Amino acid sequence: MADSHIHNKMSTSCKHVIDEGKPILLVTHDFDDTWQFLCGDNNHYDYQDARAVCAGCIFEKDPSLQGVETLDIGYGAVREKAGSKSWVLEELVPDDDED
Repeated sequence: MADSHIHNKMSTSCKHVIDEGKPILLVTHDFDDTWQFLCGDNNHYDYQDARAVCAGCIFEKDPSLQGVETLDIGYGAVREKAGSKSWVLEELVPDDDED
């Protein structure tokens, strides 16, 4: 079971993951302490593509996300294919309004 602290975190995913069943290939732990679980495509044009999710529920549902639940704020993790536990960590670049 995911840490109860994570269960309480504001999180979003894209419609491609939630509605269409695409795998999560990109996870971010944003500067505002929110999480994003995305398919990795570059076609997320507006908020209509976003879905509110429970971070802990996402981690529990997909065991291949094991390890990324410890991402520090300001980091992301990306993988090449579904089910891979080989994640590449990336430091996020703050938006101008997050300084």
